[in-house]
Amino acid sequence: MGCGIPVITTVESGSVVRDGIDGCIVPARNAEALAEAIERIIRDRDLRDRMAYAARLAAMDFIWSRYQDRLHGALFGAGAQVVG
Repeated sequence: MGCGIPVITTVESGSVVRDGIDGCIVPARNAEALAEAIERIIRDRDLRDRMAYAARLAAMDFIWSRYQDRLHGALFGAGAQVVG
C-alpha cells in the first residue's frame, strides 16, 4: 500500500485493506477468486489507478509521525487535565 499498489488479501489476514477501495479481499484458499481479482485490477486501468491512489493515502495513516501526532493529541489535546 505504501508504494501505491492495490493489495489483494484475505479476510483471515486481518488486513486494513478496504475491499474495492484500496484493494481486494478474496476468500482464503480460493485460487479462482484470487485470479479474478488480479485480472480485474490488471484489466481495469481506472479501477487500478483509483485503488493505487487510495492505497497510498491509507498507508499514510500508518507512518510513525502521523501516529505520534494522533497519540500526542489524544494524551495532551484540548480538554486534557493536568493532575497534581
